Amino acid sequence: MSMNFLRLPRKYLSLPRALRDVASLNIFIGGATILSVIIGVTKGNFAIPLGGILCLIIGVELLRLNPLARLSQIVLVCAAFAGLSLMVSVFFLIPTVTGRSLPFPLMPLWMVFARGFAFLLAVRLGLWELRVLNRPETRALFGGDPIPLPFLSPAPVALATIAPIERVPEPPAA
Repeated sequence: MSMNFLRLPRKYLSLPRALRDVASLNIFIGGATILSVIIGVTKGNFAIPLGGILCLIIGVELLRLNPLARLSQIVLVCAAFAGLSLMVSVFFLIPTVTGRSLPFPLMPLWMVFARGFAFLLAVRLGLWELRVLNRPETRALFGGDPIPLPFLSPAPVALATIAPIERVPEPPAA
């Protein structure tokens, strides 16, 4: 028996591999979220994790080259970075405010390293997604930005820091 149902249609195979990987990662996260909701319902817990459901929708729409899906993914990654930085700052501020030590003595050392590795992996995946979604060829596939956001492009910053504004000399009067 052939497993042709696992293959992508030809129009999706023409997309850049990195873009397909970002979309697949989102679809996987969305599928895992739906699976966790189903397991939670069978155990009596009911929660609707909107982030995972949004990931599923965004992943499918990235494959369809919807420009708002690209922008939504960029916003989600930036929000995840904000959430990660807030978690890290709270983790280090709690001992200062409460006077208690960090929870390291309560955790085995392998768990501290595992959580640190998971944090670094999340940061690395987010940076990779931002790089893939902001490549010029990816932007061209989506028809540019639906809302022009100058801070998403490194060009204005590079021009502002490298090329100072100079006065153009006037031509000599005849």
